[in-house]
Amino acid sequence: MHQTINIAYHYTSIDIFLKLLDGVQNDKFMFWGSYILSMNDPTEFKYGLNMVHQLLVPIENELFVCNDDRLSNIWNTDEIREKYIDMLSDNYLLPFVVCFSNHKDFLPQWLTYGNNGMGISLGFDIQNMCRIIKTKKVKYIDLTNYDNSKLYAFRVSYKRISNKHVFKYSIRGLYEEYINKIRDNDDIETKCSIQLYYLHSIAFCLSALIKHKAYSYENETRIIFPRSKIDDVRFRTNAKGQIVPYIKIGVETSRLKKVIIGPLCDFEPTKLMIDTRLKQLGINDVKIIKSQIPFR
Repeated sequence: MHQTINIAYHYTSIDIFLKLLDGVQNDKFMFWGSYILSMNDPTEFKYGLNMVHQLLVPIENELFVCNDDRLSNIWNTDEIREKYIDMLSDNYLLPFVVCFSNHKDFLPQWLTYGNNGMGISLGFDIQNMCRIIKTKKVKYIDLTNYDNSKLYAFRVSYKRISNKHVFKYSIRGLYEEYINKIRDNDDIETKCSIQLYYLHSIAFCLSALIKHKAYSYENETRIIFPRSKIDDVRFRTNAKGQIVPYIKIGVETSRLKKVIIGPLCDFEPTKLMIDTRLKQLGINDVKIIKSQIPFR
């Protein structure tokens, strides 16, 4: 079941959190949204794109789409999909993401992202950022009214995408819109433009939300920024010395609801420091607690 998450947690070091506080602009934390192809998982986006492509055929069969209008025929080989990704990547047209975990106090997250237990976990209220539409029969992500100027948070899926999965209904809704647009349109150039637009819209967001099951322990939610102007792209190096493209993504400071101090931190002085800096910035009503993980 694709459950809606109210609070999602961003694990980081105290040093980076202090830089995040120092960089507050217009009551927003300026997160570094990393380029989707620079994540830890080497199959990022490509794995998801293949899964999304596999969903198109049964949806097309259900909707009785004629062969000439089938979107699945456009990227019908791994080679073509690879070339498509390379083309978008060269122009930074793939998503930039800020990653959160749905685990608020979780040892693997402390070890991987929380400075080996010496960092913090930031709990953000993302409830009204989740575009999950509920009907009497199904839940789905509304991709038909996606606004590129806004931020949306989505839960990552690590399971096989079944007939009842929220992503399938999301694709179906967009596919039905595509059929209505293309119906009775005989102009080849216009038709091709419509096909590419909808294929791109279907694949773009969902491909960044489907990951290999080996990463399921992260239980991840992502804020996705769909695309960026090339002038906004910056570069940093990660812990391995690899170059990572990123953009700054603003998240309202009012969304910060909890700070969990890592299990190896000196709690009282760390709490005082964090509480002081938050109050200096006018960020109030944030619950600061200590991790309950036994760790040394």
